[in-house]
Amino acid sequence: MRTTVLTFTLLATLLGSTSHLRADDNQWKFAGQSPEVWEESGSFADSPYPEGSEESPSYIRPRYWFLPPKFGVYAEIDALFLGRFGGGANNQAIATNNPVDSQVVMTVGNASLAGQYNPGLVGTLGFNLDQIAQLEITYWGLNSWNNSATVTDNGPFPSLGLAGTLQTVTSDYQLADRITIDYTSYIQNAEINYKQTINGVTLMFGPRYLRMVEGFNIQSQSGYTLTTSDYHITAVNNLIGLQFGAGWRFERGPWYFSLTGKAGPYMNAVHQSTLMQDFGNTITLRNYNADGMPISTLVETESKLMYRVTDWFALSVGHRFLWIQNLAFAPDQLDLSNSPPGTQVLNAHNHLWLSGFTVGGEFRW
Repeated sequence: MRTTVLTFTLLATLLGSTSHLRADDNQWKFAGQSPEVWEESGSFADSPYPEGSEESPSYIRPRYWFLPPKFGVYAEIDALFLGRFGGGANNQAIATNNPVDSQVVMTVGNASLAGQYNPGLVGTLGFNLDQIAQLEITYWGLNSWNNSATVTDNGPFPSLGLAGTLQTVTSDYQLADRITIDYTSYIQNAEINYKQTINGVTLMFGPRYLRMVEGFNIQSQSGYTLTTSDYHITAVNNLIGLQFGAGWRFERGPWYFSLTGKAGPYMNAVHQSTLMQDFGNTITLRNYNADGMPISTLVETESKLMYRVTDWFALSVGHRFLWIQNLAFAPDQLDLSNSPPGTQVLNAHNHLWLSGFTVGGEFRW
């Protein structure tokens, strides 16, 4: 593990002479993972920090990098309010008034998931390996979004139908008096990162897995037979890859501010399943699966402000931003043309912007 610090040697040499102010109160002098017990017990005669100096540098001298940390383990638990605010599924037409394609009365955008900041959970378990190195295991997710929309035609001669020529070979998707769309999505993330922080600068890398599952359903009721059928699509994205990142942090007394950026290429194991039924869901018109493996890119930034209430507990607020490329969204897998029954659609070349706020705390022991 020690050999990995060689990448920081040049950085430490350049920044090692820079002094940072510490808090006037010695209670916060070692707010990080540094071994405060050195000064308390005097077990190390040659301490890396001048005894009793309020102007002690905040960096750790290289010869003390591998000494045991004061706190070996830390855990962060935050609520994450995450929202989708850009990219996403194409806003294609879903329903029209007859004749075919005469007037669009419903689109995917009528059930848009954008702008919903729904709660989830972020949990991090970290291990201080020495004075500069950490190993972190992070999970965040349980964020889900859903929306629906309905269009009706209560006239004596209902004329709603699917946008496109597909409705002409169906019973319940033409001359309908009600069409409803339901759109759902949820996301989960897990990652393991090895980090080194020297003089406030952090470098990191590690494997990451992100999963996004979406469902889109069109339900149409015939205005004449009064039978109802569904056209349902599920799209699953499984991003697996290796990310690299860098960060910067500043500490002053009980206050701590950090800014981190991460990015990496990912193999996206995409799967979509389509089931379209007719005449009261008694006849199957389409039933197929499609798989692919596009290369996706994920970029994330995180900023955090922390206030240390006690030596072992801190409160924090933060912001998280993500951009994910080459994703498969459920509505993008629709095929509303009268295509042959064997035609399979797999569209996994869209992108998504996510933004979220966190609030929580950190415990260390």
